[in-house]
Amino acid sequence: MENEKRTAPHWIYGVLLIVILAVGGYFRVVGLDWDENQHLHPDERFLTMVTSAISSVEDVGEYFDTANSSLNPHNRGYGFYVYGTLPIFLVRYVGEALEQTGYSQIYLVGRVLSALMDLLTVCLVYFIGARVYDRRVGLLGAAFSAFAVLQIQLSHYFAVDTFTTFFTVLAVYFAVEVGTFAPSPSGSRLPKSGADANTVKQRKIRLSSFVLFGLALGMAVSSKISAAPVALTLPLAAWIYWSKLPTEEQRQAGVRVFGYLVFAAFLSVLTFRVFQPYAFSGPGFFGLKPNELWVSNLQALRAQTSGDVDFPPALQWARRPSWFAFENLVLWGMGLPLGILSWAGFLWIAWRMFKEQFITKTSEVSGSWKKHFLLWSWTALYFSWQSSLWNSMMRYQLCIYPFLALFAAWTVFTLWDEAGREWQIGKVRFQIKKNAGRLMTFAIAAVVLLTTFGYAYAFTGVFTRPHTRVAATRWIFQNVPGAVTLTLETEDGSFNQLLPYPAETTISAENSWQTNIIARKSGELTTITLPHIFDESELGTPQTLRVELFAQSSGQTLAILETELTFDATFQTSHVFQLTEPVTLTEEQSYGLRFSLANAGVISLKGAAVANESSWDDGQPLRMDSYDPFGGIYDGSLNFEMYWDDNADKLERFITNLDQADYIFITSSRQWASTTRVPERYPLTSEYYRHLMGCPSGLEIEKCYNIAQKGMFQGDFGFELVEVFQSNPSLGNLEINDQPSEEAFTVYDHPKVFIFKKSDAYDSTYVREVLSAVDLSNVI
Repeated sequence: MENEKRTAPHWIYGVLLIVILAVGGYFRVVGLDWDENQHLHPDERFLTMVTSAISSVEDVGEYFDTANSSLNPHNRGYGFYVYGTLPIFLVRYVGEALEQTGYSQIYLVGRVLSALMDLLTVCLVYFIGARVYDRRVGLLGAAFSAFAVLQIQLSHYFAVDTFTTFFTVLAVYFAVEVGTFAPSPSGSRLPKSGADANTVKQRKIRLSSFVLFGLALGMAVSSKISAAPVALTLPLAAWIYWSKLPTEEQRQAGVRVFGYLVFAAFLSVLTFRVFQPYAFSGPGFFGLKPNELWVSNLQALRAQTSGDVDFPPALQWARRPSWFAFENLVLWGMGLPLGILSWAGFLWIAWRMFKEQFITKTSEVSGSWKKHFLLWSWTALYFSWQSSLWNSMMRYQLCIYPFLALFAAWTVFTLWDEAGREWQIGKVRFQIKKNAGRLMTFAIAAVVLLTTFGYAYAFTGVFTRPHTRVAATRWIFQNVPGAVTLTLETEDGSFNQLLPYPAETTISAENSWQTNIIARKSGELTTITLPHIFDESELGTPQTLRVELFAQSSGQTLAILETELTFDATFQTSHVFQLTEPVTLTEEQSYGLRFSLANAGVISLKGAAVANESSWDDGQPLRMDSYDPFGGIYDGSLNFEMYWDDNADKLERFITNLDQADYIFITSSRQWASTTRVPERYPLTSEYYRHLMGCPSGLEIEKCYNIAQKGMFQGDFGFELVEVFQSNPSLGNLEINDQPSEEAFTVYDHPKVFIFKKSDAYDSTYVREVLSAVDLSNVI
């Protein structure tokens, strides 16, 4: 900046940058295994499967052999692959070097590299800010970028977004190098403390800037094809440089610049050929015909993202306003203070450029608008393009976050430097004293920086606390009975150990069923719960069930239990054995249970019947803690399939599931926040959600579930909300409910999980009445 006074020693900027990177690095790696190896991010899960399946090649010939290369996802069973290959190549080769290539290992390698890429992006923010404005702006911009929540969140995912952003911002940096060259009598280099864009380095621009831009562009597009528009920044930067030359030099320089641009374009294509090799048919390097499978993959992706394909993930975008991307960026991606300051800077820069060009007409004298134009134009272009898409997701805007951070920093120091000047708004002129103006500026900067830091710190709690689905799973294991549930009284309280019961297994006088138990904790066995016992013989007569507990090592009988089973009209019953004399079990010791009938008849056992929402979402409980919940522990045959069309068949599915289910698990907002947005298509589903939770008629269903907690609403379908698992960003007692944000902001790392339990108030006739009253004749 023109009026910068260098009061700080040069070394202090380096020290502060290191501090910013250290804090930003901590935010990006804390809680890196946030889902405890459960792979709860579907895109990351896919990349993990792909990266663990591919393998390094023996030579260059194999690398470019599209049809046979072991690095080509299409050759490893993944025929639909639309991501760039550079990120998975990097992760795979680093994983091989570390001998961490398995499915349960490679995702952590990917997350570490993702965090590193974003931290390098923060570094670039500093260098771009220092070059275009000054070191103060670069430093504060780097701090804002380091603490931006969306950048922190995406750094915890093995996905291509942070890789793409780094290479994109790197390309912009080299474009900035070109744009900040201009005639200079001294030919001196940019001062270490930074300078205005018009303070220039030398008369003749360097080819190296164009070369490095081409390489960065190729790597950006090899990470994600949507990074291609960054190619426009180099011609724009070259024009800015050319426009600052004396008229007599422009012709000769124009020819040279054009040649450099062509060479940069060539290098970018060459780089893309190297790092996205399977976009081409091969088999050798010069096999440049586009790969038809890769092209068809991109065409299918374009159809999905444009709304032309009717599939479940597209429902969330129904009725979204045109400003939805902006709203999410400001409120959630950056946080309100930084979001407001960033866009205020963006608009202020736009006004200053417009004013200089068309009102005061001082552009020919100062040309200061040109220092903003490259970064501002890129931000405006990319934001407008991504916001106009059908699925304007928050992460699609990640490539402009670094520049918005710089605009916020520029705003702060421009207000600081211009404190005491006369301001005019319309016809009103006013002046704030310099000291007062600087005090206000300092207050603004402090508030924005501290609140952004606080929001970032609060959000990292999402990664250090147990994932909500993981926590819900462990709660289910301790509170929802399996086919056979042992209750032990331990030093830490009651503990339930679940035993699986093999499908198709029956128990009779002739065929007993015996299972092995390895005690998970030491304690006194007090009860054995059998939640569902079925009379397979359908005799309708009482049957005597005998259970024998014994020690595997010695064969010693520890307890013998008997009960007479009486079945209802559906040939079902349940029973809880209470041990009058508790048996002490020792952790890691092996025991046996033997079930048999003392008289004629045949029975089978089942765990609690649990209903999940959709095959498109991760259900509950998860396979973890050495339990396979649907391998004989719970009856997992019930699924509402919320995304299926609302029709008579779905009505019967709903009623059957509600009749049979003991518990209903809602594991994220994916279904209730999307299907209810189009009640014309999902009137039955919407009615179900309203009655299950008990949402008042005047309250939108989505908002109702966003705020719902135990006891807040009273549903009338006979299922009680017994537990809610929600992990909000929190700072002390202050919690931020971010459920109203875009779906992807919460459903991966902190979805809201509801658990409903059937109560005695359940009335199948009433449920049928309510759901059958829904008019399905006009469903679109």
